[in-house]
Amino acid sequence: MTGIQPNVFYTPDETAILLRVSREAVMQLLESGQAPAIRIG
Repeated sequence: MTGIQPNVFYTPDETAILLRVSREAVMQLLESGQAPAIRIG
């Protein structure tokens, strides 16, 4: 991966890799509302 790009949607797994955290940490941020998210598909 080349880094975080503007105006691109990332899966929780991709986000975890980019931020160097666990997928669970990303999911906690999403569920608590600390990180914005939309569901596609």
